[in-house]
Amino acid sequence: MNSRLLILFCSLLAVAACGPDLTPQKYRVKTILLSSYEEYSFTYNNGKIKTITGTDLTTLAYTYYTDSTSIRHTDANGSTYQFTQLSYSGSLLTKVKVKWKFLNTWYTDSVRFAYSGNKPTVMVNKNAIYQLTLTNGNLTNLKRGVGNVQITNTFDAIVNPLQNVYWLDPFMRINGFNATLQPDAIARYFSQNNLSSSSKSVSNISETTQYSYIYLHGILPKAINMNILSNNGNTNNIVFVFDIQYEAKDAASAM
Repeated sequence: MNSRLLILFCSLLAVAACGPDLTPQKYRVKTILLSSYEEYSFTYNNGKIKTITGTDLTTLAYTYYTDSTSIRHTDANGSTYQFTQLSYSGSLLTKVKVKWKFLNTWYTDSVRFAYSGNKPTVMVNKNAIYQLTLTNGNLTNLKRGVGNVQITNTFDAIVNPLQNVYWLDPFMRINGFNATLQPDAIARYFSQNNLSSSSKSVSNISETTQYSYIYLHGILPKAINMNILSNNGNTNNIVFVFDIQYEAKDAASAM
């Protein structure tokens, strides 16, 4: 048996013997092992993320203000290479601004949100305006223009433990001097259940990303795989997250 699978199997047996409380809201993320084989550990202060530190020695340090959260990204040498600024109106996320360094030059980009009540209805990135639709607490549709870009999402019935938590799943992926919008990350942030599929239609190109989960006791995602289906060919059995470890919010016990 693969060593990672053996560790996962043993941890599942150990938790089963403890008889955990099956209320997902009582747990928070402790560590995440990504497909890059880098593991990131979470620390908390007063219930909020304080730091996320990776085995590659990168660190995300969170600072909280009355109406915003600042995230400072540092590398293994302790040098800052990115800032992420989250702005809020009450509890509603209104803007994510990213400032990053590439070849000794700083670049910025942002995405803004407008609401109807407590539901996000409009998203703006650069000159692109997206109409957002929430159905039963999940971001089911993103649409730009008249048929230019259409994204339709489906969800399972399991509670998303990272709803309204901004972590390693960025709204904008940095690549050189470009920042590319990540609609799936935005859907995961705003949705109360876990994303099952995201179908994108851009002009004559269509693509569907399917997510499959291994669940711990049927309540918390433990590992996440994905398949990408498109009219240009399919890519199957991609590991999105190898392993997520949890801990109780009011105790040090792991789940």
